[in-house]
Amino acid sequence: MKGGAIDRIANIAARMKGWKTRTFTEKTYFHHRTMSTAEQGVIKARFKDGAKDYAVGSHPLWELFRTAYQMTKPPYIIGGLVLLLGYFWSVARGVERPVPRKWHGSPDTSRCSA
Repeated sequence: MKGGAIDRIANIAARMKGWKTRTFTEKTYFHHRTMSTAEQGVIKARFKDGAKDYAVGSHPLWELFRTAYQMTKPPYIIGGLVLLLGYFWSVARGVERPVPRKWHGSPDTSRCSA
């Protein structure tokens, strides 16, 4: 996918094929700069992150919760709002989603109902 999120698409594709995926919480790391800011500022990176969230099939309710969480991180408030703007900008433009829409095994909704 142009612009990134290939790791998220690979994870979703593995789940679609029935593979088990997991997170290794005992492995930690430290980013020395804000993710996605090597060639752009934080605001533009958040906007693009919102667009990528839409492209990989994130549920709108999940995006609202993610927006609320991101508002607690610098840049406060505006960072979360720009993330949400990027998501809904992609909705309005009808951006193609590389992940099939018919796949309803989204981890976003299964976490909410558990």
